[in-house]
Amino acid sequence: MAQKKTKKRAAAPKVRTLGGWRKMPSGSKKRESVPAHVFADQRRRRYPMKLWNSRTGRYEYSDRMLRAVISRANSQGDKAISAKASRLRKKHFGK
Repeated sequence: MAQKKTKKRAAAPKVRTLGGWRKMPSGSKKRESVPAHVFADQRRRRYPMKLWNSRTGRYEYSDRMLRAVISRANSQGDKAISAKASRLRKKHFGK
């Protein structure tokens, strides 16, 4: 019996996942080195909503991160941050 030939899949683009933020606890030097515009609460550097895209070389909004911000902000009673993330998600992803 002949073996079936399988096609090789193209490698996925290297983009930072949510796991990258788990390695940067609040107040760490790594987190402080990230630009403030990455966070929904820029003054206190809480609620990261952008991921580094190595292909473009800049931080970009992530639908998954914005959903996480909305969920976390709602659970912590931070309605202003939740509303900001909802506006950005609708603007950039139409959802």
